[in-house]
Amino acid sequence: MSSMHSNERLINEYLSDDSLLSIFQFIPIAQLFTLRQVCKRFQQLGDYALKLRTSIAVTIKSDDNSDDEEYESRNDCCDPRHGFTSNDCIHKTCRTVKDGSRTLYVLSEQHLHQLFTFSPNVKALSLESTIFDRNVWQYFGHNCPPGVQHLDFSNSQGLIDEVIGFIVAKCGPTLEHIVLRDSDISEASLKHVLQKCPKLEILDVSRNFSDLKRDLNAVTEDEWRTIPEVGDARNKKMRNPRAEKFTPVPDSILAHNSSIGSGETVVSIDPRTGLKTPMTAGTSTGLMTPGGFVTPGNLDLRKIGQARNTLMDLKLNQASDSVTGQTVVDPKGYLTDLQSMIPSHGADISDIKKARLLLRSVRETNPNHSPAWIASARLEEVTGKLQTARNLVMKGCEMCPNSEDVWIEAARLQPADLAKSVIAQAVRQIPTSVRLWIKASELEQEMKAKKKIFRKALEHIPNSVRLWKEAVELEEPEDARILLSRAVECCPTSVELWLALARLETYDNAQRVLNKARENIPTDRQIWITAAKLEEAQGKTPMVQKIIDRAITSFTATGVEINREQWLKDAMETEKSGSVQTCQSIVRAVIGYGIDDEDRKHTWLEDAENFANQDAFECARAIYGHAIKTFPYKKSIWLRAAYFEKNHGTRESLKSLLQ
Repeated sequence: MSSMHSNERLINEYLSDDSLLSIFQFIPIAQLFTLRQVCKRFQQLGDYALKLRTSIAVTIKSDDNSDDEEYESRNDCCDPRHGFTSNDCIHKTCRTVKDGSRTLYVLSEQHLHQLFTFSPNVKALSLESTIFDRNVWQYFGHNCPPGVQHLDFSNSQGLIDEVIGFIVAKCGPTLEHIVLRDSDISEASLKHVLQKCPKLEILDVSRNFSDLKRDLNAVTEDEWRTIPEVGDARNKKMRNPRAEKFTPVPDSILAHNSSIGSGETVVSIDPRTGLKTPMTAGTSTGLMTPGGFVTPGNLDLRKIGQARNTLMDLKLNQASDSVTGQTVVDPKGYLTDLQSMIPSHGADISDIKKARLLLRSVRETNPNHSPAWIASARLEEVTGKLQTARNLVMKGCEMCPNSEDVWIEAARLQPADLAKSVIAQAVRQIPTSVRLWIKASELEQEMKAKKKIFRKALEHIPNSVRLWKEAVELEEPEDARILLSRAVECCPTSVELWLALARLETYDNAQRVLNKARENIPTDRQIWITAAKLEEAQGKTPMVQKIIDRAITSFTATGVEINREQWLKDAMETEKSGSVQTCQSIVRAVIGYGIDDEDRKHTWLEDAENFANQDAFECARAIYGHAIKTFPYKKSIWLRAAYFEKNHGTRESLKSLLQ
């Protein structure tokens, strides 16, 4: 202090006020405070110097270093590269506190008072490594300069949230840069800063989680793998963006590009040209356009339209009949096809929504009800949402894995390749389903693949008549005979398989096959009729009537009902197959069965007329012949028979009847 008084005496004796003001520009502000308080003569000049040197960037740090280090620190803060443009800094001596490896500076209320008093226009505050207590932040909030643009609270602790709250309340509209590295700042304060600072460009909160990041070194590989995946938190619009729409390029652009490529001069179309062009000086009206109404330039839109019309006429002419001149397209049929293309779900969208909600309720109430899934899929299909229908029916397959209807519906909705995989999964789930195996064969295009599927199906379902029939139809006659031999062993009660095998066998083997068939199925009339046809084909006519009579006797003895109408239908079918003797034998055997004597004449004539109307002339002739034998003296029967032979027979048959 004595040296300070000696300096005061020297200054009083040798320096003027102007010289002192010049010297004050180079004296550190910390010493300037002391001079102003000690030197009474220069107190006014000291206050004036402080006002001249009002700081724009202020740094509060420890003053433990040497003067050279202070000067270097001041220059760092004032370096334009750091974003500050001040000409001076204030260094105040602060009490320090050790926090681990860091040194924190305790900022007092006196420091803030001196700072805000002599730096009212401060623009940047660097309060790095500072501890704030309650008195400090309350004073800070009441006296903070309103024009602060840059704040640095790096490594600061204490009530920093309250301090930032006061600063944002006063300086929010002007704040542009805030540094909060490794400071005790809460998330709520960060949100408050972002909301109240519209001009904020930089918010540096780096290294706030450095301690947590360092702990990641101890995480093992297994722990990394067990970390759950982060879900897609975006909204539906962002997750499912709409597909891009592409439109054809206009002809004008194509013509423009072609003209540029050929090196021609392109004249753009002026929207002001035409009939509505205003009558102004230097502007030609539409009537003065060269070439009439054609817009000047290389692009002639009228010709393009004419070319399109010509092309359309050409296509229509090609669709017309060149001979008669009438169009091949049927207008009514065309409209009918268009009507069939319209979805049949109706125009009321509300009904569709109600049906969709109802089906959804059924699915949720009873998820194992397969018709609900099928109906839901078909509803989406008719409304045009094919992919939704596929998803629904596949979900139905998961919920109802034992329902073959759901699997078949899923295969129908899927493309060909996917349908094969669906059916393959279905037959693995339900290997005893005949419909699934047949559907699998229908999806195959090659005959070899179809045969392979049926053979595999017969391994799982050997007693399925339908599978045997489908498999036999794909084979050649010799292979089919071998396959049918195995089929009648697996399905001995199938009449169709026995008859098919008999048709492929020789006469002797066919007799044996039919005898075995009668042993296994003694109540079926088709086996007896086939045996009669076999004898007729071999020319053994007397055996035909014996076989039919034996069949009637066997059925009567075993108590099998003889349906007269059904037998007569079989006779008509036999006639159409070419077995005339067999059909006549059937008619003679059953024509009088179950009819009273007084009704025979009327019933027989009616049956003969019905056969004639159905072109079963041999059956009708057999009825007339049997009626004449039964009633030889009935004139009406003779007349009916004669008229029948006259209309449907030959001259020889008529002459034979009359004789």
